[in-house]
Amino acid sequence: MDPKIKAAAEAEGFSAEQAEEFVANIQGSLYITGAGLQYKMLQTYKAGCFAIQGKIPAPEEYRLVRQMMGLGDSDPLVLVRGEVHIQGFSEPFVDYGTATPKNLSGFVKFSEYPLEMATRRATNRAMRLATATGMCSVDEIEAGGEGSSSEGMDHGTRSPS
Repeated sequence: MDPKIKAAAEAEGFSAEQAEEFVANIQGSLYITGAGLQYKMLQTYKAGCFAIQGKIPAPEEYRLVRQMMGLGDSDPLVLVRGEVHIQGFSEPFVDYGTATPKNLSGFVKFSEYPLEMATRRATNRAMRLATATGMCSVDEIEAGGEGSSSEGMDHGTRSPS
């Protein structure tokens, strides 16, 4: 087993047996898999105690994110607000996912599945906040397998509105 994967898995609370299913080493960078995020949610909050959803943001949120990303009004952008609602918490964990031709030029092209990728990014980011996950998820890989696809967005738990 790759020692980097094993160490990262242990740091995220996974056993050595779970490491290769929940952590991916892609071109030297470590990422948490979708299965790893789901497992962390179930271990942290238990089944039936949380709900994950993607929503189309309000127009003012959309305008603010477009401005933060330096996009013009005619530049293509798909934006989704990811929310993780936890039983007993008054507010959800919130983050945003974007899809543009620039950040979808690798494995998935913008012309193929922009809404699905923006939704996946938004909900995965919200789950990473809810579980205090330190790694990016696999959906953040850009063309060439490097870096984050967030294009300069600061991912926090507060809505920009």
